[in-house]
Amino acid sequence: MIPTGAFNGCGLYTLTIPEHIERIGLLAFANNSMLGTVNLNADSCYMVVNYNAGVFTGSNFIANLNIGDRVRHIPAGFAGTGIRQLTIPAGVQSMARSAFKGCKMLTSVTWDAADCLLDAGSGRTYPPFEGCTTLASVAFGRGVQAVPDYLFAGATSLASVTFRPD
Repeated sequence: MIPTGAFNGCGLYTLTIPEHIERIGLLAFANNSMLGTVNLNADSCYMVVNYNAGVFTGSNFIANLNIGDRVRHIPAGFAGTGIRQLTIPAGVQSMARSAFKGCKMLTSVTWDAADCLLDAGSGRTYPPFEGCTTLASVAFGRGVQAVPDYLFAGATSLASVTFRPD
């Protein structure tokens, strides 16, 4: 476990979250304005978030999020970051609602997860990419059989969706 506020404001440039991490506390990596790359390798990590803050609050320049091939769950916590391109690997089985909400620099997503479900909400739909106002293209991988409900709802600039044939 990485506790609440553990690395708040430390000036990090790169962060690697290893496989064995199961929980990351609120504001754990907040206010790291130079943090440009996050390598997520934790296969099923929970990140504490609330309505006003998350794990990376104030770390708005995260341009690169590299999700490892063994990751099974994408947690909430990347909302509002500066991710530019994103690949969801084939092994991902679930994703937190609002995971990438408000990522205003995100321009493209490659979705290779063949069987991914969105975490259940509390009666309201929280699309993972809502407010991603520059998201222009989405490409689905060959093994994708179904697309989760409301996956890209609210991505107002989405101009191109490609489904690769089997």
